[in-house]
Amino acid sequence: MKKIIVAFAVMLIGIQLSCMSINADSPIDNEVSVFIQEYSLVEPTWVNAKVHSFERLYNIDDDQIGYLYRIFQKNNQQGYIIYLFDSGIIEARFAGIDRISDINGKVYYIFPGGFYSKEQVKEYYDILVYNSQISTDKTGSGTGEDITKVFYNDNDDPYEYTRSVVTFIISTSHVPNLSSQVSSYYNSMVNKVWIEDIPSYLSGSSGIANSCAPTSGAMLIAYYDNVLWNNLSTLEGSGTTDYFPLLHEEDPDLVNDLIYVMADYFRTCKDMDGDLSDPTNCIGSNAEEIALGLERYLHSHWHLLYTSLKAVMNDDYDDYTALIALGNPAIVNLEGGSYGAHTVIGIGFYSAYMSPSGIIVYDNWNHSEVWINLSTVTYYEFIYK
Repeated sequence: MKKIIVAFAVMLIGIQLSCMSINADSPIDNEVSVFIQEYSLVEPTWVNAKVHSFERLYNIDDDQIGYLYRIFQKNNQQGYIIYLFDSGIIEARFAGIDRISDINGKVYYIFPGGFYSKEQVKEYYDILVYNSQISTDKTGSGTGEDITKVFYNDNDDPYEYTRSVVTFIISTSHVPNLSSQVSSYYNSMVNKVWIEDIPSYLSGSSGIANSCAPTSGAMLIAYYDNVLWNNLSTLEGSGTTDYFPLLHEEDPDLVNDLIYVMADYFRTCKDMDGDLSDPTNCIGSNAEEIALGLERYLHSHWHLLYTSLKAVMNDDYDDYTALIALGNPAIVNLEGGSYGAHTVIGIGFYSAYMSPSGIIVYDNWNHSEVWINLSTVTYYEFIYK
């Protein structure tokens, strides 16, 4: 009898393993394996790494849209790969655990890095749909980009939108040359280029809902304050010797104050004196508000020559890589999955022989570098002279 029970148990294990193989194998498995193999050449955490397990991902309408593959090196999880059926490999992280470990039941992938439970999807459905509808016009071609300027009256309310076209080429005459901050890995198949000393701050720690844009803006401002200008840390532009920390928790009060100020400049909340934790009050920032907010912030700190430029990633990836090579990060807007958008700071880029190219970002939901496929990047904004 004992032998029968053992045999039955072994048979069940075999069925479970074969089911996992059926779901996670196929051409998808080959693409993921090649991706791991290629990027292990520039990511030490992925040397000899393998897929350990997978999680099905769903959109807001309950349709399965892909998988999250957990990557393990020896006995430790070292990030993940996300594969969507209609897009291929869309996102990867090269260290640590994924954020979906605490979600029970179905995992909903709303936008890059955005994992929700069923309860959260129900709770935030209207907000997610609303946020998906406030994304800005993304038209653009070549090196000519559409920019929307937002003007404000004496009560600080927007009253007019005008559109102008600016032609640009990323060069030392247009952006600060901070190339000494740039590091890279190269070999015959893969390269990775990234900027050193970019601060990593956490969205939500300031108590502001939908604060990914001002958090990314705070990282950008803190970086330039630390490595170049040293007078960007106060609203009045009075100058200070404060050094912004590289990690949020090193000086949370200072970082939260900066995020709060950037939220004010980016118009993240309808009422900055209201409930900042209310997602119906703090609904996020669109591209025009971010661009004008950066410009106003720089001008209030005596950098009148500099403004912020919005570029469309699909047309100007070469300009983005040139920007990074000169040591300049960018605020990046991501849209993917379903019904959502997320703003992060771009700090680098990848390319490989067989796997897709992408950009490296700091995700403001945790301290980590994340690889993002170009297909999810709608626009990026950077400091420009």
